[in-house]
Amino acid sequence: MIASAHGNPVAAAFGRKAATYDANAELQAQVAARLSEYLPKIDAPRVLEIGCGTGLLTGHLLSAYRDGNFLITDIAPQMVERCRRKFARSEDVRFAVANAQIRNFRGPFDLIASSMVMQWFDDARATLKKLADQLAPGGLLLYATTGEDNLAEWSAALQAAKLPPGRPSPVGLPGIASEERIVIDYGSTRDFLRSLKAIGANSPSANFRSSSSTARLRFAIRLSDARAHGRMTWHIVYGRIDAENE
Repeated sequence: MIASAHGNPVAAAFGRKAATYDANAELQAQVAARLSEYLPKIDAPRVLEIGCGTGLLTGHLLSAYRDGNFLITDIAPQMVERCRRKFARSEDVRFAVANAQIRNFRGPFDLIASSMVMQWFDDARATLKKLADQLAPGGLLLYATTGEDNLAEWSAALQAAKLPPGRPSPVGLPGIASEERIVIDYGSTRDFLRSLKAIGANSPSANFRSSSSTARLRFAIRLSDARAHGRMTWHIVYGRIDAENE
């Protein structure tokens, strides 16, 4: 279990890539825009964002709720600072470095939103339950995360090369309202892996140091190129949890 933001390898990885994140986050921007379509009409809501990153969803939240009161959070200090520089506008928008898995936020909140973060949690179901408990009556929790079939092309290549898979997507999440598959042509598998590295989402399977593992990784890359030609399919699920139904 991740104990805090300090010393967290996920926080460190994303924090190091805060400066290059936006230029390589086409998929994340698309998902944030799609999630924003689910935002309810609420007057002056109390809003909590989990995992703001550089602010791809934050911008949609601030635009949707001009009179809202916001707490914008992320586990990586560099991401919080970058988001703060973009969107700090008044005392109604606060920013904090926080690990949502262990942090109890001072709610209640009318809306809690999170885009492309739950897949990095050790226990996404438990975290969603914990967050839902901080909703005000009539409140809503919205999230987007990767689904079970995410990046199936790369997963199949890793399996064929007898390499461990990357970080698994959460399963059995409550409140899934819709899903989609987004195909992105990266040009090559190596360019796909470079794009992950550029946002801090390094594939664990790309970090082998032994000669045998390196050879298997090269085989997986060649196989993936032969089969998928650099095209990868992101499986994205969108969920909503109402306060009265959590």
